[in-house]
Amino acid sequence: MADVQKALSPRKHVDPRTKLPQPYLDMIDLFEPKNAEELPPHRGEGVDHQIDLVQQDGRDPEVPWGPLYNMTQEELIVLRKTLTELLDKNFIRVSHSSAGAPVLFVRKPGGGLRFCVDYRALNAITKKDRYPIPLVQETLNQIGRAKWFTKLDVSAAFHKIRIAKGQEWMTAFRTRYGLYEWLVTPFGLANAPSTFQKYINWALREHLDEFCSAYLDDVLVYTDGSLDEHHAHVRTILKKLTEAGLYLDIKKCEFDCTETKYLGYIVRAGEGIRMDPEKIRAIL
Repeated sequence: MADVQKALSPRKHVDPRTKLPQPYLDMIDLFEPKNAEELPPHRGEGVDHQIDLVQQDGRDPEVPWGPLYNMTQEELIVLRKTLTELLDKNFIRVSHSSAGAPVLFVRKPGGGLRFCVDYRALNAITKKDRYPIPLVQETLNQIGRAKWFTKLDVSAAFHKIRIAKGQEWMTAFRTRYGLYEWLVTPFGLANAPSTFQKYINWALREHLDEFCSAYLDDVLVYTDGSLDEHHAHVRTILKKLTEAGLYLDIKKCEFDCTETKYLGYIVRAGEGIRMDPEKIRAIL
């Protein structure tokens, strides 16, 4: 019940001006939550998320559908709220598709419920995009000697990528309250991580491994020089993210630090890299 109550509670709004350092205040629009809730434009082939099916006997297979999963009365209340929010943002629309994946809720580690679409059947007949996600060790090798760190978290990252025109129907999902389909890339869809990694790599391509790293929605800016130089590096990356139409979650960002947690490790200026003790405890 506590998870349901948390899911129904209004999200806490953090005024970006209370956390954003002065050198970046002129870029405050990048951290406004409402901006991240706008429907992104189609960006065309190579950026919009493409769903390619594995052909069977020279034909595309039928996109599957599945039965509804049972939900508690409390979960149905959260479902109605979730659907309303997604419709208001134009992230989903009513569908007439022959496809239809079931939906469910999973509990978040910190409490609350996460809305999920079970795309396992669709994913099983989808061609896999082998675009690589960065190797953690390579990333750590790049940042080990840095003196300053700024960690940026892309807000609703997958939702900033549109589903390719004409393919929205394949993302359809069935609920107690109707059939809907996505206009933006949902979590749980095959190749969604590769699609976003490809886009953010393109957006930051001039500076990757020079003074920034991007692991999906986690962006790290690092500098082995002065704080002024670090400010310039961060501003450069903020401008690139703005140009790419990506927005940031101020609650999860850290600025101008000499120590930060990144990809399960703690990075500290002058001391190098060590495993995050919390991750070690989780394993043990």
